[in-house]
Amino acid sequence: MVRSIEEKVEEYFKSELDSLGIRHYGKTGEINSEITSALRQAESKSGGAGNNYPDIQLLLEDNHSRRVPVMIEAKGGKNKLEKLDKAGQIVQVTKFGSNSKPNAKNPHKKGDPNYSAITTYATNGALHYGNAILDNSDCDEVIIMGINGTTLDTEGNLKDPEQKAYYISKANAGVPKHIRQLDSSFDLFKQINIDTLFGILDKLNLNDRELEKIKIDDCKINLNTL
Repeated sequence: MVRSIEEKVEEYFKSELDSLGIRHYGKTGEINSEITSALRQAESKSGGAGNNYPDIQLLLEDNHSRRVPVMIEAKGGKNKLEKLDKAGQIVQVTKFGSNSKPNAKNPHKKGDPNYSAITTYATNGALHYGNAILDNSDCDEVIIMGINGTTLDTEGNLKDPEQKAYYISKANAGVPKHIRQLDSSFDLFKQINIDTLFGILDKLNLNDRELEKIKIDDCKINLNTL
């Protein structure tokens, strides 16, 4: 089994934030009591009871009392940045298609919830945290980001950092919208760039296909409740 370099990935990106003068919080840090409470109320990444501890957390604020938390999850392996479904959506909880084999380490039955995408992939885990905040607090919007890397140089420094960020909001029904400008740099998290970033977020609206899908999903839910 290839060894994960997740800790080195965390170190690299925390160093990047430090170099830009961007305040950040670690796993046990607390942005504020509301966000901490929201993370505690949600089920854990693997389901059931347990707390949620994002690897890195930020709180972005402008001069008009707008606050946007950022949840960042790190992984350290090949192809562990994110897992998308056939429709290009970030996978969350799915269902097992069959029973587990006898004496399996994690036994399950067909139809049981499968949390592997959330626990295995960086962006998927970050989305889990973001949803926890939207569902359990008065916060209307969150930025979620996955960070990853696979290779260290001879001095132990990360050679191939990668990151991907999305915006989720109650106004957009929680549908993740890709923030392409954050795929290669944290610069937009700097305080002098917050207004620019928030302007970008305000333009990330649902397209016609996404709006239609929400209508269809709502109809299915309503039919199931009859």
